[in-house]
Amino acid sequence: MNRTLKYALVACFGMVAPTWAQQVDWQTPKTQSAEPKPIGSPRDVARFFVKHTGVNRNFIYILLHATQTSPQVQALYGQFPKEKVDKAVRIAIQPVVRKHFAEWEANLALTYLEFFTPEVLHSLATERTNSPYFGEFQAKSPKVGPRMRERIAGLLNEASVEAINIVRSELKKTP
Repeated sequence: MNRTLKYALVACFGMVAPTWAQQVDWQTPKTQSAEPKPIGSPRDVARFFVKHTGVNRNFIYILLHATQTSPQVQALYGQFPKEKVDKAVRIAIQPVVRKHFAEWEANLALTYLEFFTPEVLHSLATERTNSPYFGEFQAKSPKVGPRMRERIAGLLNEASVEAINIVRSELKKTP
């Protein structure tokens, strides 16, 4: 893993891991789930948690940061106007996020399953701060971040390389 990508991971997850629970919409929903028990496989429940709580929303920002701070894109800032490179990065990020988003969510779900049972994840997704497991969730979040970094490093590296290649291609198109 290149050094810039490692720094991007640390910057995004290192600072986010202890506080990411605060960034997610953890307010108790107006309507509670009618389901007292989770339905489906443990992975299905974990995916429900990831989608329902919004912890999956940070992929675009992490990928954007990894791409913009990569040595390859930093070199392009020296060759092209900043606005042109920024536009190419924005264009590049969208298809890469679409391509890898399901894998991103699956990795998040698998990581949460390492730390929490499906019942706990279901409770957190449906009851939010009213869940009897919310304290446990907050207490374990500093341990989740490092495992998450480990699990998604390969995906993030692959996605950022794809985005960098698109950036280069976009910059070749315009005079």
